[in-house]
Amino acid sequence: MPVTLTRLLALCVSLFACLSPTQLFAGELGQPYFQSIDGTDSIANGIVTVVGEDRRGLIWFGTPEGLYSFDGQRLRAFRNQIADPRSISDDYIRGLMASSDGRLWVATQGQGVSIFDPDTEAFENHVPNPKQSGAIPSVAALVLAQAPNGDVWVGFGNAGLARWDKALRQYQRFDLGVDSSGAAVRTVRALLFDRAGNLWIGTGNGLLRLAVGESKAQWVASEPGVSGSFDRQYVYALFEASDGRIWVGTQSQGAAVIDPKTAQLIRFNQGDRAVSHPWISGFVEPEEGRIWIHTYGGGIDIVDAPNDAIVQRIRGDLAVSGGLSLDRLTVLFRDQKGMVWVGTWG
Repeated sequence: MPVTLTRLLALCVSLFACLSPTQLFAGELGQPYFQSIDGTDSIANGIVTVVGEDRRGLIWFGTPEGLYSFDGQRLRAFRNQIADPRSISDDYIRGLMASSDGRLWVATQGQGVSIFDPDTEAFENHVPNPKQSGAIPSVAALVLAQAPNGDVWVGFGNAGLARWDKALRQYQRFDLGVDSSGAAVRTVRALLFDRAGNLWIGTGNGLLRLAVGESKAQWVASEPGVSGSFDRQYVYALFEASDGRIWVGTQSQGAAVIDPKTAQLIRFNQGDRAVSHPWISGFVEPEEGRIWIHTYGGGIDIVDAPNDAIVQRIRGDLAVSGGLSLDRLTVLFRDQKGMVWVGTWG
């Protein structure tokens, strides 16, 4: 029998295809329906760190012990082979990004970046090399984003931010400056190019934005002592919704949304707007105006964006048919067909 996708990834299926958004979220149906995909008991500790999709429509997901592709029927594993320089550089996968040229960029925990070429089925590995000018600056790559011009920006756990210059084929460090305490900004966990081409940068010290045409990033809603500020907060996730607003997830202070046009900031961490868990893993918008906030410990909170109100909370319950399997969620990913994939930690 073919190997199929791990049961620890949940796929939102038929309800999304058969019901209108009004029916789905009106409340009378209760929880959305999730289908668990059985098969891969070999996934170590049931941990999925990231999910992505390439230009061909293949679903990819990373784990602490390898990279996998899924074509709807079969699962294929990619792991580091010490004797093969064309294999992936490291098995702990932190980030995935399908580039405009059809290749898949992979950020790894301990060996920089690997780039998979579907034509050759080989990886091009970018690892630090002190003897090479323009080499990647650190092994701990966390997040990837492609600029409109094709350059790729990489955020690191201990080396800030760098840009892969597509024309020169080399990395260039980007100085993020210092935070409010005067410490250098070294951790970049989230990157987002918005529809206007601005780069939003989530750091361990707050939120930055590099505007189009500018050479220096500016702090956004990260002023010390200001109510709702992201100052010294770990910005863990960024997402641009269909209305153009930017959703911000933190590791310990819940979620927020910013309107780039008005600078209005709304935090979801107190009262009726308190999310189910303060650690926000990310966001997805399965239907226009409905933002799913997924958390590392509190399941999913659904926000009605026009009213900025949490209208539904989805919690893990294995006793419920079609229920969410676990509350510790690492990623929600909406594919080209509109399906939502849910990765869990354990």
